[in-house]
Amino acid sequence: MRKIFTLLIVAILATATSWAATTGTITFGTKNVKITKASMTAADDQGNSWKITTVGTTSFTQQPTYSQVGSDSKPATSITFTTTLPKEVKVTSMSAKFGGFGSTAGNIKLLVGDTEIGTGKLNAKNDVIVTSNTEASGTQLSVTVKNIAKGVKCYNISYTYTESSEPQKKVTSLAITGEPTNKEYYVGDAFSKDGLKVNATYDDDTQEDVTAKATWTHSPATFTEAGAVSVTATATFGGVSAETTCPVTVKTIANTKETAYTVEQAIALIDAGKDLATPVYVKGIVSEITTPYSTQYNNISFNVSDDGT
Repeated sequence: MRKIFTLLIVAILATATSWAATTGTITFGTKNVKITKASMTAADDQGNSWKITTVGTTSFTQQPTYSQVGSDSKPATSITFTTTLPKEVKVTSMSAKFGGFGSTAGNIKLLVGDTEIGTGKLNAKNDVIVTSNTEASGTQLSVTVKNIAKGVKCYNISYTYTESSEPQKKVTSLAITGEPTNKEYYVGDAFSKDGLKVNATYDDDTQEDVTAKATWTHSPATFTEAGAVSVTATATFGGVSAETTCPVTVKTIANTKETAYTVEQAIALIDAGKDLATPVYVKGIVSEITTPYSTQYNNISFNVSDDGT
């Protein structure tokens, strides 16, 4: 009897320290969450709030099982879905389902913090499910769709995570050290946090390098003015944030045929409210003919992108 009793105690302790799995899903379409504008928030079935951001389109159409973002004539530049969980967890799986029309194209990424755990591509009019079983710890989950051509059907995003039933250590402070590797940029570029490190201190006085786990933001998001610029970079981990100021130099690209703006740089300037009514040079690959050549008016309309999608 004594041996049996001992085994029962072990079993009970093992159960008490086990990890409980939680699955959350956000589903789009008229029956669920309708994507109706460029920036909005919505909750998934676990009550976690998702921020949905679309760039480059004003076209949103609803069907019972999906929300359509963009169209043939008004494709989105990018679509981003982001949620921040109440505390750090271990994500064990994540998936996202999208679809397209005809020659729809685009690159899909699944991320936990800054860690990329899965990638995929939109494939014309086929529905695509990008799935990852890579484990990663963090508080922020993101799904991005970039380099888009035509409309995108947004079906759902699902994630599963575990958290220990044992008390977790609490982050009491963060410290950002180091300097950015790149200190010179051009108008239209985005700041790079490479070279910066984040160290967390917990309530038991232990410390940990959480650079790969922290969520980063920076202001300005994209450089729109030349000169000396101070970038405020913010790292967040375990519900605690820290800031650092990084002085950088921003140069203007000479806009000639030889040094034309990339499509990304031109869009960044337009989004920043810069007037590009004066003709400028933009280099890219023709991705779509929108208006065939006209012998009457001697012109043609087309879309260009940096990579041809």
